[in-house]
This record gives sequence, structure tokens and C-alpha cells, in this order.
Amino acid sequence: MGARLLSPDGREGFTLLEALIAMVILSIAMLSTHVALSDRLIRDVGQADNRTVALQLAADRIQMVQLEPNYSALESKFKVEEKAIAGFPGYTRNTNVVRSASTVTKMDLTTITVTVTHARLAPQVTRSIVVAAP
Repeated sequence: MGARLLSPDGREGFTLLEALIAMVILSIAMLSTHVALSDRLIRDVGQADNRTVALQLAADRIQMVQLEPNYSALESKFKVEEKAIAGFPGYTRNTNVVRSASTVTKMDLTTITVTVTHARLAPQVTRSIVVAAP
């Protein structure tokens, strides 16, 4: 059988130094895991924040379209690409307005599609709504 380490008074077990070294190694492993998880959490929160802002910018534009009283001016007023949005650096908002007439329902319809992009936002946010003439 192999030789056993005994303490000076003849007892078996770990020395204080061995226990401290094991604790240091365990602490380093736990700290590195904590740092990795924290980094991932911070990145995910940042991405969620960018997506929330983009969703709100799209919703704001759709609400502006819905509140517009002049239906015939929707295309001229809202079909635009905003490269710089005040208070939201790095975001761009593209509003596309397509007017069509339905032969089945004989209604004048307009489809508004809002697309918001940002360098740190993947995929881009797109929201659409169909508005009928009054």
C-alpha cells in the first residue's frame, strides 16, 4: 500500500496549508464563472434595451399615423427615412407607405410599415399597420 501523510502528532487528514490552497483554487474558479455570467448578463440587458427602444420608436410612428386626421396626406407626410432621431443616437427609422384599393371590399387601404435599425440591434424591428380611408 502507499505511504500516508501523517501530521506531527500522528493524525491523518489535510494540513491547514492544503485546505487554504484548495479554497484559493475554488475561489478563483467561482470568480471566473461569476465574471463570465455577469458579462453575459450585461450584454443581454444591453441588447434588450436596444430592442425596447426600437420597438417604442416604431410604436410611436404608428401612433402618429393613426392620429393623423388627413388620410390623403399619409404618404406625403410619413413616407420618410430618418437617419437621426432626436434623443436616440445611432437609430434610424424608415417609414414606408403603400396605398392600395381593394376591389373586393371597395375600400381605399394604406399599409404603413415602420422599420427601426441600430448597429447593435439584430434583427431589425419592423411593425406594420393597415389603415382604411374614412
